[in-house]
Amino acid sequence: MTKKYVIMINEVFVQTLAKFLTNIRQAFTLATTSVLLSRIVRPRLTIPFPLAHRSDVVKATKSWEFYLSRAKARLTKAYLLLNEGKEDEAGEEAWRATVDALNAISVALWNHEIRSHNGLSKLVEELYRLKIVDVTVEYGNATTLHKNFYHIHLGPQVVKACINKVKELIDKIEYTIISLTEDIKAPPWSTIPHNVSHALSNLLPKIEPKSITPRIRIPIPQLKLE
Repeated sequence: MTKKYVIMINEVFVQTLAKFLTNIRQAFTLATTSVLLSRIVRPRLTIPFPLAHRSDVVKATKSWEFYLSRAKARLTKAYLLLNEGKEDEAGEEAWRATVDALNAISVALWNHEIRSHNGLSKLVEELYRLKIVDVTVEYGNATTLHKNFYHIHLGPQVVKACINKVKELIDKIEYTIISLTEDIKAPPWSTIPHNVSHALSNLLPKIEPKSITPRIRIPIPQLKLE
């Protein structure tokens, strides 16, 4: 037994389908370019190190990850000391965490380590001036903790509040370092489908059922059905 099948294809539908496929290609190209530019061609800091002329600045011998990790460890120790009622020691440990965090960003961006209090203060000012990150308030709280270690004058609640500010400083610095230096190694394909679907929502043609009327008949070769 043989049957003959005929496909009814509308001319408007063919044109609409062609436009639809073209829009998919355009949307995919735009989405891919956008993702590649934002994920792979990331902005890099090209500003020269503003403190390179200082004698208290040396080439780094450790990575920024080392300094940032140690800053977090010292901050944890500061909270432990605070809970033990050792506010002066807790504040000093938070100060050391601040020093490590500032050296972390200095090493990450310029591969230099700073070895004086004055140099750290200048770094904070330069980071603010260059609009890299503003940690002026947090740094001020940290220096207060450092002074309190030698001349105790702060109560437990004030020390705790200052240590919390040190935590904010570390968080800000970590975010800034990652934003300016992180390399995206994984391909960004996972974000493309969403971008494509969003772009297509505005590009897809509208098909009205009433406009579809049979105009072209394309015969299909006869098939033998068992």
